[in-house]
Amino acid sequence: MKPQTKQDEIVKAAQELFTTFGFEKTTMTDIAKRIGISKASLYYYFNDKEGIIQLLARQEQDQFISEIQDITSDISLTSEKLHTYSNKRIELLQRHLTLSSTNLGTFASIRTLFSSILHEFRQRETALVTDILKNGIARQEIRALDAPTYAELFLEVLRGFRKNAFYNSEKNEAIKIPASELERIKQQSALFVEIFTNGISK
Repeated sequence: MKPQTKQDEIVKAAQELFTTFGFEKTTMTDIAKRIGISKASLYYYFNDKEGIIQLLARQEQDQFISEIQDITSDISLTSEKLHTYSNKRIELLQRHLTLSSTNLGTFASIRTLFSSILHEFRQRETALVTDILKNGIARQEIRALDAPTYAELFLEVLRGFRKNAFYNSEKNEAIKIPASELERIKQQSALFVEIFTNGISK
């Protein structure tokens, strides 16, 4: 079996274990047993479980960016792009991010592992929304503005809605948005995007 294929198998097994038992309780021995290899063989691919979850987060980040680009690429109107981006962002984060399958206590203990990954993810998201705004300016749908600054504002507000859902959850609630909060966040986001797009329209 090629190294990359085996590496993918390890990451998939680790993700299942992290989701079921949590990052802290999962050991390298557990991961090795899951796929039927020795612990020594596992260490050939990864030095520790931190390396596994970091790679998993990067893979999911790439998938998120790719999916959101595909979703918005077929839409022409800037306002519609932003509305679609807002809705799909919530759904994709629910489905993809490794952090969504950990509890709040676990997240606090591994947050430092993701500092650079989260920073990179924010940069890539900002670049995506910046491109949407620049395209809208070029099409004369929105007024001339500092696209990167407005893109950061747009995303910070959306992130704020999501963060509030976590704070409203029980202490050990999974980092995924609770079902009871999801619809409310979508409604808040839709209202914000409407106000935002009205404010920048020509």
